[in-house]
Amino acid sequence: MEIDLQRFYRVNRPVLMWVVFFVGLFLLRQFFALVFITFIFAFVMRSVAKFLTANTRAPYWAAVVFPYLGVLTLLVLLMATAIPRVIDEAAEFGRKVPGLLEGLAKEVQKSAEHYGMEPMLAKFVHARSEVPATAPAAEGDGMASGPDRVSIPELARTLQTFAINLLPGMHAEEMQSVSSEPELKDSIRGDDQRANVLGLFNRFIRGVVSGTLQFLLAILLSFLIVLDYEAVAGELRKWRQSQVGRFFHEAAASVVEFSRAVGR
Repeated sequence: MEIDLQRFYRVNRPVLMWVVFFVGLFLLRQFFALVFITFIFAFVMRSVAKFLTANTRAPYWAAVVFPYLGVLTLLVLLMATAIPRVIDEAAEFGRKVPGLLEGLAKEVQKSAEHYGMEPMLAKFVHARSEVPATAPAAEGDGMASGPDRVSIPELARTLQTFAINLLPGMHAEEMQSVSSEPELKDSIRGDDQRANVLGLFNRFIRGVVSGTLQFLLAILLSFLIVLDYEAVAGELRKWRQSQVGRFFHEAAASVVEFSRAVGR
């Protein structure tokens, strides 16, 4: 039985086109947020520009440039106001974290003593600690003698590691590799709590910077699209007559409907 590929393509063309479309989205998934934000900005600012040109005597370029300047001004003011506050709050919280974890560890140890769960707690801590369970305890470090007792610092480190692992994308192993500097490595070996908090803060700062740059790039791309909208629209109309024109005819209605829903 011969397979008619041309007939198969004609019958399944819509399905094949949408498969190619979603495969392309998957391959470009790292840039999906940028494309989506650019699309939103372009749709909204195009509507603003059309409204200004229809109700005022302003030229189109001015109706595009001045709203974008207003958006950038608001963004700069927000960053200038919010970033110092976030840094101060993060620094204050970082100073409080060791004390909070130590207090929590004491309460957990008291509860374990009260309910007779010390063996279970010791097993939980020793299973996640690099310190051997038979290591001798120094006086005054919060560890009582006995195989079923754990020190307050060790319990605090275990609780912190457990809490960090609950955060999406945050793992204790990654926190311990946030830097290749010898000083930070020594800090990780000597003070796990401080190193983990530092790693968490570094990840947060990198995320904020990456998101901000992505947001600014989306604003720039949408500005260029809206400013020269007629030329961009003309090029897209030319594509309809090209070899990919069939895809335009197949997907145009769905994409336009989606853009209207998102823009509203």
